Amino acid sequence: MQFVDHFTSSLLTAHFYHLISKSLIYFSSISVILFVFNMIITLIYICILF
Repeated sequence: MQFVDHFTSSLLTAHFYHLISKSLIYFSSISVILFVFNMIITLIYICILF
């Protein structure tokens, strides 16, 4: 019974870490996209001003 509990908890931990890594990749890609978007808008703004 102890082994089953340990196995279940390790499975849950692995699933949890998988979810965390997926969400980290998701958030980092969103921040990169937002950064590029900001750069493009800033460049357009500078081109309009000058």
